[in-house]
Amino acid sequence: MQNQIMQAAMAASTTPSQAEQTLKLLQARGTNTGLQSTTPTPTPDAGTGAAGPEYQQAMQILADCAATGRVAEDAEILWLISIREKLRYKKDFTASDDLRNALRNSLGIELHEKEKRWATPDGRQGLIPMFSDLA
Repeated sequence: MQNQIMQAAMAASTTPSQAEQTLKLLQARGTNTGLQSTTPTPTPDAGTGAAGPEYQQAMQILADCAATGRVAEDAEILWLISIREKLRYKKDFTASDDLRNALRNSLGIELHEKEKRWATPDGRQGLIPMFSDLA
């Protein structure tokens, strides 16, 4: 039932933010979706690194997408990439490389560092945020 509600919200929405709003409306009306927001928002001072909660959440999202075959939304991809950039800024290159490899292996997302852009196998692409944009 929860999965059906989530799929209906995503199908009725054309953007991740609209899907999020649909879920919030359902929850506000008393519909027990049992779901939390699917689009995490980065917090500037939250812990990252291998044991950090954002890194763990990022890896969980990637594992869920790989296990279910769900296609990540652009907002999720941008969030995942921003977590990787935060790791690089903090010089946690092991975790950063692990996240880059997971993005490639789980979702097929290629990060083009020289051009500061990312691309998916289905043709979507975007810019990799700069360090100054993450603080």
